[in-house]
Amino acid sequence: MGYGFRDTDLAALADSFIELSQQASDLHELRQIAANTFKALGFRYFACASHVDPQNAEGALMVLNYPPRWVKIHSERGYYRIDPVFEYADGVKRPFHWDDPKFRGQLTAAQRAIMAHARQFELEHGYTIPCSLQVVGPNKEMLKSSCSVVPSQRELPPLNYTIAANVATHLFVAVARLRGIDLSVPATHMKSKRKNPEQMQPNKPGRNSPPGIYHASLYAAQGRKLFTRKGDYTHFETLLAASLKRTGTEILLYCWLPQSIHLTLRTHDVQPDRFLQGLISSYVRWLHADTHESGPQLNTKPWKVPVHTDRLLLAMTNFVHHLPMRFKANTDLDSYPHSSHQVYLGRKQAPWLTTDQVWQALGAQNDAQAAYARLMAEPATPLDDPSCKHMFDAPASRKPPDQDLTIDTIVNGILDLLNVHREDLFSESRHRAVTAARAAIAWYARELKVASLAETARYLRRSTSSLSHLIAHHRSVSPELFKLDFSAGILPTGNALKRDPNPTDQS
Repeated sequence: MGYGFRDTDLAALADSFIELSQQASDLHELRQIAANTFKALGFRYFACASHVDPQNAEGALMVLNYPPRWVKIHSERGYYRIDPVFEYADGVKRPFHWDDPKFRGQLTAAQRAIMAHARQFELEHGYTIPCSLQVVGPNKEMLKSSCSVVPSQRELPPLNYTIAANVATHLFVAVARLRGIDLSVPATHMKSKRKNPEQMQPNKPGRNSPPGIYHASLYAAQGRKLFTRKGDYTHFETLLAASLKRTGTEILLYCWLPQSIHLTLRTHDVQPDRFLQGLISSYVRWLHADTHESGPQLNTKPWKVPVHTDRLLLAMTNFVHHLPMRFKANTDLDSYPHSSHQVYLGRKQAPWLTTDQVWQALGAQNDAQAAYARLMAEPATPLDDPSCKHMFDAPASRKPPDQDLTIDTIVNGILDLLNVHREDLFSESRHRAVTAARAAIAWYARELKVASLAETARYLRRSTSSLSHLIAHHRSVSPELFKLDFSAGILPTGNALKRDPNPTDQS
């Protein structure tokens, strides 16, 4: 047993964190996801950071929820220069407890004073995971970093610390992505070694999930749309029906939105991830052939949670069928045509949909329709379940992009302006106009909140660090190209200029 959870629940919690961290759009959102995850594991505070001044951490990796007063003291009194946890973590490879006699025995008098001062802020009995991180690039700079977690109670099961270490590594990767830093993380930090339950670490997201019932949500990348015409929905459902028949998978719930796909599925002999990959790959290939687009259509991997109880299945039913209202895709829930809500109301037929599991969970013997109506009359509210801790927050925080502004809109505008051919943009060309186009596309996509620097890098098939350097270089050479008021002459819509009256202006 873990901190109120089964071992499998802890693994699912870690898997959920990894997937959500990949989708976080800024450091504030990532910090909240990490705080919720560590809290569920039994830790009150966490600090995953490079070993630098916490109040002057530009260019470093840092995300924490330590008491602000302590962070200020740590900085102003220069504690970071001789921090005992930092120094010890720099010299070891394995995680350690602050109560370990080996750690305590090497403290100087000044360092013992720092530890005593930290206890006044309930920062005690901590556990630190050293993390060796190397910046990708010609200098191969090493970032001295570690992640410390402070338990809410003195004793926690060993498994909680093991999973916390796995979460910490993926947290660093997520921070680096949002800061535009390319990292090389040793494989030993990322892989699990399941020798026994006490050493158990969660699977990487999207792999080795056993058959069962899962809910999956997939989001379009860089402001793109997955469905723009009625025929798109029809073709996707045709591919879906064929995949279900071929694999023996069943769909219990679904909702198709212009920028996202949501479905609850039950698999038997096929892993859910393999089913989803095959379905989406087929649809995206058809979509690209039809629209002549290129680049990634989806934003990273599916956000997936196991649905292991009838109570969670009913909450998921309510959640999935309310999505058109949450995303403002429709003003009337009962009239939205692209969800299984219409089927459960008895107004639409979908031969490929399996409804028996939901009806069984409702427990309605006589009037099933009335039981379903009562369920849908309730607002979508979160459950106290670790595997769906962010189920109701994640979609709401993922605001749909501007209807008229996508990454392709920006690309086409910049290419026309600079007279650059599309094939050159994705080639190895280093011609000045081509590199300027890449820099301008990345800058406008970020400033107009269409795509992060990391997402644009994947789209352009470049590294995040190279794009960051290109932006810095071309902004110094051609500053007139990097002004939001200049975008009116580049983009066919003026709506983008209203997205953020105070955009960040960082290179």
